[in-house]
Amino acid sequence: MQGVVKAGYVYVRDLAATMLELPYNGLDYSMVIALPQNGSSVEVLKRQLNGTVIVASRQKLREARIKLHLPRFKLEQKYDLKKVLPKLGIKRMFNAGEADLSRINGDKSLFVDQVMHEAVVEVNEEGSEAAAVTGVTINTRTITGPHEIHVDRPFLFFIDNKRTGNVLFVGQVNKIE
Repeated sequence: MQGVVKAGYVYVRDLAATMLELPYNGLDYSMVIALPQNGSSVEVLKRQLNGTVIVASRQKLREARIKLHLPRFKLEQKYDLKKVLPKLGIKRMFNAGEADLSRINGDKSLFVDQVMHEAVVEVNEEGSEAAAVTGVTINTRTITGPHEIHVDRPFLFFIDNKRTGNVLFVGQVNKIE
């Protein structure tokens, strides 16, 4: 994806990284890219990031016109939640003798056998898609913004709700083609 975008931008010296916020059109969501500076490692950046650092960095974001060079990527991950949910205390619904899901259809023998979750995040020339959320407007004017950013090395990203701060997706792109 290449083009001039209006985006939140900040260089965070303590992280040796550029943070770039790409808003989803008409929604309260955005994709934030954390790009380590040349010579710095994405692994070092990952160890430094936590909720407090992310919130502080987001508060420093300033809107700017950015000439952005962002590679296409697609990340897909499937999770078997049947392994995770019991650790969170959700156990009875998986046990045929204890589950009570009769309010679904009146059948008292119902129980949950499997819970799978699949997450997909895709960025291409049209923008970004995360599950059913679509956006990132690319402005194709030839005006060069004050900053030119080439996302040409491993980086981290997260998709969050700007209003609540809730993070929906977190990812790491290691291979740039």
